[in-house]
Parts: sequence; structure tokens; C-alpha cells
Amino acid sequence: MKRLVVVLLLVLSIPTAASHIVGGEITMVRLTRGTYQVSLIYYFDVANNPGRDPRLEEPSILVGIFRKKGNVLVQTLVLNWAFKSRVPYTQPDCSSGELITDKITYQSNINFPEADYSDPEGYYITWARCCRNYSILNIISQDPDHGGLGAGQTFYLGFSPIFVNGQEFINSSPKDFPALNDYACPTKPYYVDFAGTDPDGDSLAYTLVTPLSTVSSTPLPPITPEPYPEVTWLTGFGIDRIVNGTPKAPEYPDLNISPAGFLRVTPRSQGLYVFAVKVDQYRDGKKIGETRRDFQMLVTDCRLSAPPEVSGKTLTATTYTANQITLNFANTVADNDRCFMVSVADPDADRAADNYTEYIRLKIVAMNFKPKAGMDLQSMLPTPSFGYIHGGGTGTGTVEFRICLPACPLIYGAAYQIGVVAFDDACSLPLTDTLKVNINVQAPNNARAQFNPPKVVSATLNEGEQDDWPFEAHDTDGDQMIFYALPNGFAPDKSGMKTTVGTNVPGLLKGDLNWDAFCDIYDFTKRTSFILQLMVDDLDQCDINPPDTLTFNLAVILPPYPKPFIDTDLTADPNEVEVTGIEKKIYDNWTFNVTARDLAANASVTMQMKGDGFNPSTYGMEFAKTTGIGTITAPFHWNLLCDKLNPEDKNEFNIGFVAIDSINKCRLRQTDSLVVKVTVLKPDNSPPVISIVNLSNGATYEDGNAVILSGQELNLQLNITDTDTAPKDNLTLKLTDFGGDINPEGFSWQNVTGPSVLIGSLLWSPQCSIFVDGDSKDIYERNYHFDFQYGDDRCYTATSDTFTINVKVKDPGGNGDFEYEPPNIFTPNGDGVNDFYAMMRRDESGALVSILPPDNCHGAFENIRIYNRWGKQVFTSGDREFKWYGLNEAAGVYFYHVVFTNREFKGTVSLRD
Repeated sequence: MKRLVVVLLLVLSIPTAASHIVGGEITMVRLTRGTYQVSLIYYFDVANNPGRDPRLEEPSILVGIFRKKGNVLVQTLVLNWAFKSRVPYTQPDCSSGELITDKITYQSNINFPEADYSDPEGYYITWARCCRNYSILNIISQDPDHGGLGAGQTFYLGFSPIFVNGQEFINSSPKDFPALNDYACPTKPYYVDFAGTDPDGDSLAYTLVTPLSTVSSTPLPPITPEPYPEVTWLTGFGIDRIVNGTPKAPEYPDLNISPAGFLRVTPRSQGLYVFAVKVDQYRDGKKIGETRRDFQMLVTDCRLSAPPEVSGKTLTATTYTANQITLNFANTVADNDRCFMVSVADPDADRAADNYTEYIRLKIVAMNFKPKAGMDLQSMLPTPSFGYIHGGGTGTGTVEFRICLPACPLIYGAAYQIGVVAFDDACSLPLTDTLKVNINVQAPNNARAQFNPPKVVSATLNEGEQDDWPFEAHDTDGDQMIFYALPNGFAPDKSGMKTTVGTNVPGLLKGDLNWDAFCDIYDFTKRTSFILQLMVDDLDQCDINPPDTLTFNLAVILPPYPKPFIDTDLTADPNEVEVTGIEKKIYDNWTFNVTARDLAANASVTMQMKGDGFNPSTYGMEFAKTTGIGTITAPFHWNLLCDKLNPEDKNEFNIGFVAIDSINKCRLRQTDSLVVKVTVLKPDNSPPVISIVNLSNGATYEDGNAVILSGQELNLQLNITDTDTAPKDNLTLKLTDFGGDINPEGFSWQNVTGPSVLIGSLLWSPQCSIFVDGDSKDIYERNYHFDFQYGDDRCYTATSDTFTINVKVKDPGGNGDFEYEPPNIFTPNGDGVNDFYAMMRRDESGALVSILPPDNCHGAFENIRIYNRWGKQVFTSGDREFKWYGLNEAAGVYFYHVVFTNREFKGTVSLRD
């Protein structure tokens, strides 16, 4: 026995700063609708944590559940301490008590609400802890309390939505993963089945991945969404060289895992190594989940061991043969003699360190066949199937086993091959050797049970008839026979068939098949032909021969019934089968009548509608299923509504009508049908029309052009009319753009929607500010545009149009000059002619009008002042229509000074007697 002091640092993550975490996984198993049991499993190193009780230190843990889309935290979940169990070793004696590992499980049940767990991208559960063991050789894992780079572990389980389209999507995660419960030895192959099971039978695929670390080196990192950092591989190591590092050596295959989860490695150096496995879960070829497992592998020095050496021989042979033997047994050999001998030697039995003793056990495996259900290959082994080799010169140096074979061959038509595998007790895993045994066993003689001829019976009955067919089978060995019937897709007892066995004694079986071909027993609308096979087999020892078969090909002829007729009033043809050339437009309201007749006296007929590749009710078609006697009529009605039809997607409709007579003796489905083919067109549409009414006081409007003076109000009423009815169209009128010499401000407009007549109003009172443009003083006119769009919403034929209103805003007064030259002489002599001085003229009617520039946005009249030749002011007025009579002033030349807010005018005027 190879005893070894081994310390495998499987460590537990507990709330301290020490390095105790090694691995584990998260699982979830469905309990009831929307309710799952969530578990977190990891392993605690009992031997290297004396006096610590994880249950007291951490009675519960907190995990986070995230939605993958957007990495949104959906909820946190408390997992409570559930139980712990001791991890068993393959070879318990290989440990001297230094290696004691507990499997610890935290669990809670959770109900996933449909409102929160229906996102198609799925969800994930996560939990993070730090730190990993500081003695790991393949990654950087240092003590963060002393400035090192800590390596934590993020546990991760991804799962599909719990509900899909309102239905529960049942999906438990993989579970029952085995622990990594052995150590490995340098230069010796190591293997372990690392696979779990899936409760739903989903496919699992295993791959090695870089282990995940944590977002911080604190013992309890915060709950955060993915992505998560990966551990940092030490120089020479990586995902393709996890244990053996660099350089690679063919004789030392690195750690690898098969898609089925079988882990293999041949390590070349001692040390502690960490690795991670990703388990992808598939259903119907689509990935639906992902589980990550982290573990550590210890490679430690092992005492060299030699594998056992197994050989075999026949009972009469004098020597043993290694590797492979061949055995032949006739069916006359007694059960106790249908055996062979196996001898196992092991060089380790000659070692004093192993007490000159080696434990050996045997196992039988199938080599060239797959064992049938219930076949127990280990039953060939003797009891007990283990033994001890005693060496050191005091024993035989071998242990022998007598293995006996069953009388029946395990496969027929060829030799079957088994492997006799010998296991020793080497550490850490048993070493093996295999003896291949080729076996030819002659089956016991047996005659096949057989029916008497003929082996095929064909018969046809009219409905309402009955017939019997006797059958008989014999077995010349006198074996007891079994009998059973194999119908081809029907139940014989429900179709009027009955098989009766009257005699069944060893060697003889007699019976009858009876068929009552009556419609009141069986619904022959389902089928009228039947194949029934009768099988007979003997109860021989080895079940060698196949059963014999008697085949009955039976058929029934049903009575004739007249067919019903169906017709519409769309044509005058009473035998119409297809009505074509019909066109209907959306918004049409279409009705016609359908009539069905059954010519049989008092016959019942049913009439119904069916769409060719569509559901009529989806498109608004109405036709009630109708049943009556003789002749029945029902209306078809279709209101072709826009919300149910889209001619661009589907505009051809084949509407089927069928008359069914199934109320006859045999419930035969007698039918007549016709098809009405309709093409659906888009509806007619009269486009809307716009008219504009000028409600302004002073502004002018014509053909899209408006003219307005500053300070006036523009008031235009826009009217949209539409003549479509049944239904009325919904109209829209909106301002799509506006602009001009400068941006128009202060106008009023509201987009409108509604039926005809649709009214909108454009209101605007532009002020003088629009003529002020920096230092420019010569702007007296601005141009603007307002762009509108209007249209209707007629189904699939909607129309729209645009129009523009151009607005010209003027500043009265032009450029601000005198309309006429001012007068330069007046004669205040009282004769009634030119008796005063004024800046006025007479118009065509003889009335006095001012010749001063009109007041406008640029300037307004302030005053006039008149001076004599010596500069003395003799007159002033703020009235545009002033009058100076020159009272008490001497004749002569005077000077006037007219002041506007933006300019001045100067000139002379002569006062004469």
C-alpha cells in the first residue's frame, strides 16, 4: 500500500483576508412553475483550517441576478447554509488523514416573476470572493494585504428566460458535478470524469477556459455585472498549457477535457495548479445556458508503482497467456465447465514498503458490443471479485480467479469480446491491465415456433359483414409459446377485431381472429384497410430465434351515398365549381348567398367556409356554419376594412365553400365544394382641396401672395375640403417650413387634424423691428414665405400636396424724400392767395395734402423751425400740417429747418408783400 502525506489545498471562501477559495459552481433546478432551487457549492479544506466552523462564520451568502441585456441587476438573493458532506477519495488509503475535504452547499428557493424574467437574451447569477491560494504555480495569486496582486474567483451561471411568449420555458441547469477528489503524480497519467447531468436531458459541452478573477481583492467584492476580469497567467502558462507550462513536450500531454467532460493530464512537475471548465447547455442546437467551474489540482511526488499484469487460460491449459485469449464452448458443455481462469501478478507485491501485499480487483467490460438493458456483465465474476497478492518470497506472487460464462451468447452470429480489467491499489489512482477474451459460445439447440401456412391472409368484407379466420402454431421442441398481436396504427378491439386463443399448451397454440365490419363499431371514415400481424414465439432458454409472423390484410367496402351540392347566387350556373373575375375595393360592403342541397330523403347537410391558406375571420369575412335538412341557404358578408387588409401583402383570396353530408350510416364524409376567387383593390380616393380666405383688415391676398404694411394684421383662413365618404378621410394641415429675408417672428399657427372641412388660421402683425438691420437705414420692404403640407389618410391611396404663401411686408413712405418740392414763396397780404406758408399741395379734388415724407418705421416728423436772415427763430411747430402766416415779419428771405427722427431738411422761402 502506497501511503502518502498529501495536502490538497481545497479552500473555502470565508470572510477573512486569507487565501481559502478554490472553486465550485452555481446550479438551479426547477421545482414548480417559475420556482427554482438555486444552490452554490464549494469545497472546504478541513485539514488546513483547524478550529474553523464555516457555518458559524458565514451562515448565508448574497448572490446577484442580472439581465444580460444591458447588464441590469434584477434582484439579489440570499442563499442559506443547507448541508455539508465529506468528499470520498478513490483510494482512501492513499491519504494519511492530512487530506480532509467538505463539500458545502448553500441553497434557497426563488420564484421568478414572468414580468421580470422574460427577456429573450437571458440572465445570469454571480457571486465573487477573494482570494485564491497564494501557492498556486500557474497564475499570479499574491497576498493583497502585503501589496501583492490577489486572484479571486467569480462564480457564474447563465440561464435562459424563465418565460417565452407567455409560456414557461422549463430549463434546469446541469448538476451533480463530481468533486476533483484525487491528486496527480508527476509523469503518470491522471484522469477523472468531471461531467455532471442535465435534469431536462439537454446536451452538455465542456471546454477549458481562463478562470475568472474578481473586481477587487477584498474578501467580499461588491456585486457587479459582467464582464469580469480574468486571472493573470504566470509566464510560460496559459489556456493551452495550464499544468505543464512551456516548453511543451509530447510525452507530457497538458490538461485537456473532452466535450463529454472527461479530464486528462500527464503532469511533469509537482505543484498546485488552478483551472476552469465552462459547461455549455444546448437544446435543439441552440445554447440555453452556461455554467463555470473552478478547481485546483495538486501534483505531488508519488512512490513509483507498477501496474498489475493479467493473463488467462482455459480450464485445461497448463500455462497462462497475456493480452488476449480465445475460448470456444459447445452447447453440450456443462455450466460449471463453461469457465476460464485469470491470473493477476503485480511487481509491487514484492516490495517491503507495501508489506509484500497488493490488493487486486476485477471488472468486466464489453469490447465489441453494447450490453442490452438489464445485462449484468459483472455477474460472470466470482464472489468475491477481489483478492490479495502475497509476495516477498513467502507467497505465490499471483492471485487467480475462475470466471464462468452464461450458456447464451451475448451477441449472435459472431464471437463476442469482453475485457477483464485488473485494478491495483496504486496512489493516487489504481493502475490497470486488461485481458481481451474472444468467446464463441454455441447456443442451445432450439426449433423455431411457426404458424401453419398460409402466412399471409387477405380478405375484403362489405360493411355489415362478419368473418372468422382460425390460426395454429407448433413448436417441435415442445416449448411453451407466447402469442401477441401487432396492429398497424389502429386498436383491434375498437375496430371490431378480436383474437382468441383457445389452446396454448407446450408445442401447440390454436386460436381465431374474428372481425365484425360494422359502422356502429368503428368509424370507417378514418380508414378502410387494416394490417394486423400475429406473432408467436417460444420460451426457449436464450431467445435465439425470432418470432414467426402471420399477416392479415383486411379491407372493408362501404355502401354508396349521394353527394350534396353547393351553389352561390353570383352566377346562374347551378354546377359552378369556381367563380372568378370578381374585384372588390377596400371599403366595399359585399354580400351574396350560398345554398347547399342534399338529394337523399331527409338527409342532413352542413355548409361551411374555409380560406385557401388563410383564416377568413382574420380578414373580416363572415359566414356562419349552417346545418339543415334538404336545402339550406346562408349569406356571406364581407366588409372590406382597411385595418384587416393590405393589398400589397395579399390581394388574392380563394374563398372555399363546402357542403358536407356526414350523417349517414357509416358517417362517410360526402362533400361538394366551390371556390370564389376575389381580387382586392386599393380604394378610390378624391384628393383634398385647399382654399384660402383673406380675413385681414388692410392686407391683400391673391394667388398665394399677400401684401401687408407694418403694423397691420395678416389674417388668412386655410380651408381643406375632401369629398370622400364612407368612411370620411382624416385630413391634416401642417406648416412644414418658413423663412424669408430674416426669420419671421411672432406669427401664430397651429397644425390641425380632422375631417372635412378642416380649418387653420395664419395670423401675423409684423412690426417695424423687421426693417432694422444693423446700421442699414434704407430697408423698406421684407419678403417671407410660409410652406404648408396637407393631405388625407385614405387607406393605401393617401394623397398629399404642398403650397406656399408668400408675404411681402412694406414700410410706408418709400425712401423718405419729399413727394413734391416745397414751396419757396408766399404772400400774406390777405388776398386769399398764398396767404400762409405750408408744406402742402392741392390734390385733384382741390384739398390740401402734405408733401412731407410720411411717417414710417425709419423716421417720423418732429418739428419745423423758421429763421430770418440774422438767425432769429421766428416760427416753430410740431404739426405736420402747420401754417405760417408771417405776421409782423418783414418781406425777405427766410430759412426753414424741418426735423424728422432720422433726417433733416433745410431750405429757403421768400415772404413778399
